[in-house]
Amino acid sequence: MSKKRIALTVLIIVLAALAGAYFFYDKKSPDTAKTEPAAVQKDKTAVSAKQTPVKQVEPEPVKFIPPVKKSYDLYSATPYDLPLYSIMEISSLSDNMKKLIDRILEDAQGFYLLKTNEGTILIILQNPINSGNTYSRHDLEFVEITPDGNTLYTFGGYAGEENEIANAVSAQNKGKNKTDEWKFDKSTEPYRPVKHIKYDEEGNVKFTEVWNYSSDDNIKYEMKDGDNNVLSILKETLEGDTNYRKEHIFYDREGNVKMSITVNFDGADITRFTYYTPDDSISIMSEYTDGLKTKESVYNKDYQLVNILTAEYENGERTSITLHDKTDTVLKKIER
Repeated sequence: MSKKRIALTVLIIVLAALAGAYFFYDKKSPDTAKTEPAAVQKDKTAVSAKQTPVKQVEPEPVKFIPPVKKSYDLYSATPYDLPLYSIMEISSLSDNMKKLIDRILEDAQGFYLLKTNEGTILIILQNPINSGNTYSRHDLEFVEITPDGNTLYTFGGYAGEENEIANAVSAQNKGKNKTDEWKFDKSTEPYRPVKHIKYDEEGNVKFTEVWNYSSDDNIKYEMKDGDNNVLSILKETLEGDTNYRKEHIFYDREGNVKMSITVNFDGADITRFTYYTPDDSISIMSEYTDGLKTKESVYNKDYQLVNILTAEYENGERTSITLHDKTDTVLKKIER
């Protein structure tokens, strides 16, 4: 055999051996990606995700919605001289509670004071709405409204018995009653009571009431118990032509003041109101300009200034009330 043929034969054998080895290795060796552990593949996927840029979404701008302005009832049209302090108190109550208060206000034709304490509302009426056909004494009625809307009516001091007037006149016509003795001023019609003595079933005096209509005596009504201890007094004092003061004082059986209410008038305007109990007290000093109440100063039981209230008007109609603290810092303002 020639040398060329031998060399060609050797080359063919080598190439065939290399091809066989490559084919054998490709079949026996699995794909690298297929044989990698699942954890390794997961890590690669996570790395790939981290490297992928995320498109940032810009938040939509927040639209500004102006607050709705609330209008308040400033009681400018009412003929009753209500405290600015009480109107401010009413402004914080619910609509249903306000409707109840307005109904009471209409029935009583005014109130001296409305104040809140831990959700309970106290109203001191200028005129009782549950008189029950009785004679005039202190003519004070208190309304207490609980947070759940329950309403309790009580009187300042003794207010008489139901149908008292009719029973007193009947007893007067028939002679002395076993439990009640009445004396009247018969110079006027209808008769006005001057003295009333109440007896118990054994004939002992339970209490005595005395009325006085003379302008020379400022004690207009007085009540004493059976031991002659004063239980309540109504005083009325006129100073000059327009300054008038009305004082309601109530005592316990030891002679201690348990409640007092003092109202000062300048004509029809209430310039000062004081409500006192051992546990609570408030005094309101009012200022007027051209017959319109423009300022109130509120004091506590130690007669320390607590709040100031001011009112603004337009064409005689109240347009706003502002509550200040004792340093004149504005705390709240309500407008019509």
